[in-house]
Amino acid sequence: MSDMTPKKVSAVIFDVDGTLINTERIYMEGWRQSAIRQGFRMDEGYLLKTRAMDAATTKKLFAGYYPGQSYEKTREYRVEIAEKMISDCEDPRTLLKPGVPEILSWLDDHGIKKAFATGSDLSATVSHLTKTGLIDRFPVRVTIADVKRGKPFPDMFLYTAEKLGADPAECIVCEDSISGIEAAHAAGMIPVFIEDCVPVNDHVRELAYRIPKTLEELPVIITEING
Repeated sequence: MSDMTPKKVSAVIFDVDGTLINTERIYMEGWRQSAIRQGFRMDEGYLLKTRAMDAATTKKLFAGYYPGQSYEKTREYRVEIAEKMISDCEDPRTLLKPGVPEILSWLDDHGIKKAFATGSDLSATVSHLTKTGLIDRFPVRVTIADVKRGKPFPDMFLYTAEKLGADPAECIVCEDSISGIEAAHAAGMIPVFIEDCVPVNDHVRELAYRIPKTLEELPVIITEING
């Protein structure tokens, strides 16, 4: 893990899919079913590699993995399939990662600012967070549409820190993707990796400040830093 020694945490920036809510696995299943509908199979390696990447980069990788297939059509079917799976979820609590409402309350109680920064579409993100009862907990909301470059570039996180009025060096970023951790590190922030679909590897260990078992350990990490 990173040998950085942050002095203070004044804000937390959360990725959404796979970090706050259990949608990454649904998206991956949507990609698989979309590919099958069109007569090909989607490689697990491709799915893991493209988690949290912007559409332009994902499309370029798609062309290399699946020449002759339409990225636009595959994504269109993926959105249709995944959104139906989310909509059909009868108990929204099953979409939440463990302890999320309690963690957000803890941050509020301790005067720590918070925001979400996601590579996903704003309308879909708002819909999902509304379904899970979280949307009103985030007055600062940033998506890929707000910046020129997505993860692994630092733009999204730096813009979020600016909107929060926070020093980037005092921002923890909670991420479940390699590109997200790279972006947080490039932004000079405090990367915390929450394992979901993407397994921990040496690259993540090198860049991440902490790799807790679950997001529920976040208050402990902040308390250790802030004293």
